[in-house]
Amino acid sequence: MSIKIYKMNIKPVLFKVILCVSFPIGTFLFTSCGPGTTIDPVDIEVTDDITSATTFTNRNSGVDYIVKGEVSIKNMLTIEPGTEIQFDNCASLLIEDGGGLNATGTASKPIIFTGKEKTKGFWKGIYYIGSNTVNNKLVYCTVEYGGCDDYLYHEANVVVGSNDYGAGRLTMSNTTIRNGLKDGLYISKGSYLDDISNCVITGNDYPVRMEVERSAFLKANTDYSGNDNDFVWVQGWCFGGTPMSVNLHWNKLNVPYTLKCELISAAEFSVENGTTVVMQEEAQIHGETGADFDFTGITFEGKEHTPGYWLGFYMEGGSIELNNCMIADAGHAGFWNDNFGSIYLLGSFGTPSLSATGCTIKNSYQHGIATDKLSFINADAGTVNTFQNIGMVQTGQNVFEF
Repeated sequence: MSIKIYKMNIKPVLFKVILCVSFPIGTFLFTSCGPGTTIDPVDIEVTDDITSATTFTNRNSGVDYIVKGEVSIKNMLTIEPGTEIQFDNCASLLIEDGGGLNATGTASKPIIFTGKEKTKGFWKGIYYIGSNTVNNKLVYCTVEYGGCDDYLYHEANVVVGSNDYGAGRLTMSNTTIRNGLKDGLYISKGSYLDDISNCVITGNDYPVRMEVERSAFLKANTDYSGNDNDFVWVQGWCFGGTPMSVNLHWNKLNVPYTLKCELISAAEFSVENGTTVVMQEEAQIHGETGADFDFTGITFEGKEHTPGYWLGFYMEGGSIELNNCMIADAGHAGFWNDNFGSIYLLGSFGTPSLSATGCTIKNSYQHGIATDKLSFINADAGTVNTFQNIGMVQTGQNVFEF
C-alpha cells in the first residue's frame, strides 16, 4: 500500500489537499480517500501487458484509462459500453495469439479510442497480430488520431494482421475510424475481416489498404469517403508471386478501388457492375490456367491518363469475359514482346480465351487487343467493341494477331 497526495475539489472550498491511500489490484492502481470528500476523476494508467481476463469499466468519468507505451493483450480484454481510452504519444494496443479484444458499445454509449492530443498520428493504433479469435469485435466504437510511425507493423488506426508477424481477425459494425495519419484500416495476407457493416472510415490518408488475396471483404453499406485519397488500395505482387487460388468478388463501394502492382489469379475474379478500378503505374491483371474473370460495366483506367500508364490484362490461361467495360490508358509492359495490347493473350503456357462485347478500349500504347494463334477470342471482337486512340505511342491495330 502506498500514500499519494491528490488535489481535491470540495465545495464550497475551491481546492483542498487531503491524504488518499492507494493500493494495487492486479495491473491497476485504485485510490481510497477520507469520508465526505469528492475527487476529480482519476484516470487509470495502463502500462503492463494484460495476461489474465480483464474488463475495462465505464466509470462515467470522461477519460477512463490512459494507455502508455505498447500494451500487449495476451488474454481476453472486454471493454464496457461508454468507456473512453486515451493513448499517450505512439502508444498502442497489440492483441496477440491467445488474446482478444471485445469492444462492444451501444448507439447511446459508444466506446472511444483516442489520442491524448487530437492530432493525426499521435498514437499508433489497435493491432490484431496473431489473434484469430472470433471474439475480436469493434461494435459502436470510434477509433481516431492513430497512425504514429511503426517500423514493425503497418501504420493505420486499425491493423488486422501482419505479413511478417502473423494474421489477425476482426468483426466491425457501426464503428467510425477517422483522422488517422496513414490508413484507416489495414488487412494483411491471411487475415480475416469477418464483417464490416454500417461503418464510417473518413479523414485518413486512404480509407482501407489490403493485400490482394484479402480484397473481397468490403461491403457497400460502409462509407469510405472523405479521406485524403478516396480509393480503397489493393496491394498486389510487385516482384512476382504465386497465382491466387481463392475466388474474389469486389462489391461496388462509394469510392473506387486502386490496384498497385500485379493481381495474379488462377481462380474466379469478378467486380460488381458500375465499379471503377483505378490502376497505379504498371499495375496488371494477370490470368493463368484456371482463371475465370467476369466483368460487366466496369471502368478500368490509369491513375494518369497516359497511354500505357498501366500494363493491361495479360492472359496466359483461363478465360476473361468483358461486357460493356471501359479499358483506358493500358498496354505497355516491360517484359512482354513488342506486341503490346491493352488486352494481351499468350497461349504459350495455356489456352487463354477472351469474349469482349460492347466495350470501349482507348488511349492504348499500341494495340487494343493482341493475341497469338494459340489463344481464342470472339470472332467479332473487332466490330462489336469501340476502339479510340489506339497506337498512341507505337503504331497499333484494334485487334492484332501474331
